[in-house]
Amino acid sequence: MQQTVKRKEINFGATHRRCFSLLILVLLMFTGTSQAFEASLTPHYNGGDGTYTTETRDSEAVWIPTSYLYFNAPGFPASVQSAYLEITYYDEPIGSTMRVQYDSDSDAYTMSDYHTRSSGEGTDTFVKSYHRLDNPGFTDRQNGGSDFRINGGGFPIKSMIIRDTPFSDPYAAYALSHNPPWLSPYSGPSRDDVNADTLKGKVMTGYQGWFKTPNDLYDAGWVHWGFDGNGNSTVDMWPNPDHYDPASLHPVPNVFTESEEQGYVFSSADPEAVNKHFEWMRKYNIDGAYLQRFVSRSRSGYYGYPEWVLNNVRQAANLHGRIWAIEYDISSLSSEADPFEVITNDWNFLVNDCHILDDPRYAHEDGKPVLFIWGFSVPDREVTLENADAILDWFNTQDLYLIGGVHSSWESMTDWYDHYQKYDQILAWMERTQSDLVSQKNKLDSWGMKILPHAW
Repeated sequence: MQQTVKRKEINFGATHRRCFSLLILVLLMFTGTSQAFEASLTPHYNGGDGTYTTETRDSEAVWIPTSYLYFNAPGFPASVQSAYLEITYYDEPIGSTMRVQYDSDSDAYTMSDYHTRSSGEGTDTFVKSYHRLDNPGFTDRQNGGSDFRINGGGFPIKSMIIRDTPFSDPYAAYALSHNPPWLSPYSGPSRDDVNADTLKGKVMTGYQGWFKTPNDLYDAGWVHWGFDGNGNSTVDMWPNPDHYDPASLHPVPNVFTESEEQGYVFSSADPEAVNKHFEWMRKYNIDGAYLQRFVSRSRSGYYGYPEWVLNNVRQAANLHGRIWAIEYDISSLSSEADPFEVITNDWNFLVNDCHILDDPRYAHEDGKPVLFIWGFSVPDREVTLENADAILDWFNTQDLYLIGGVHSSWESMTDWYDHYQKYDQILAWMERTQSDLVSQKNKLDSWGMKILPHAW
């Protein structure tokens, strides 16, 4: 018999639900009653890539776009910080994703970063998707003189409402808030089971936090599970759902276990799922986690990217007395025009806006906050030695304890030796033999540095 799990969008447990309810109450007090502008819109343009037809679903008229639906927002107030959309659509196609591009004050086709319920799950019901459009220009620069467009993903669209203040939907109020939880120091309950003042004797894990599911807080569809729609996945191991809160699990279309039960996975955006992972760390004496951060403009809160995983990890580490620190993975820096600017802006954002170094669970060594940087000199990462040195020199001015993650053959990369000595500690990915480990330790000993053994 298949499991029947009714999935909620967010679940914090009893204590966190109370906090969430208070947060929503405050948000609604300030955002739910004073909108100055609201309009119900119809498509503005029916030509080119904006053609559409009209059909019915459940006796309701809907627009069926060929590619895009274009809209104009006449009368929308100028100089408003954000526009908010409520899109009612018929949840028909599975796996399709809806996106909004709008005429902003900087670009005619800016993608909205904050949105909810944009992926099709095949419920065959009308559902609502909410979007926040920051710094809208709305100067008719899109096709047909339009202000914004929906890449509809084949969804039948019933209605479009635009406002200059948030809608009262509680989940949307939380997911689209201009004051998200990561922009404040952590202030919830905290345990101190593990000493945050030293790494000595600690067993730490790398924590990617890169799994996403449709309609979670990131609302980016399937990310990093590698599903192809036919029940195949690229992950090494399938998660056992038995000990997760059922509300934090997402059913996967066309995936069933050998016992013919529905297959479920989790999202790293879900606080209960991340909390469960840190609960297991506490149970099995894993002292903490290096939160891997794949730094780029498209994945940094400094440039507008949501930081749900950062918030979840910080909270879970405090609730379970674990320690944590940032681990930059520089794999995507090579595609940036100015990698130094991107990574230093990101770190300043984490310190000054998210206040991560004020967290009592943030890891320290030798009296300094720990920062792990993985990937400089690793083949195919393609960040030049000059850029890597400039970045490390800057971080060395920030009074940090720096750990470098390098390739297992780093000892042969003699042109990088001066760079390696800018760190306090080195981790090689991963030592192949005991003799490799001994050789690497001897080299680091000669430089007055420490080795961080790596196990998988």
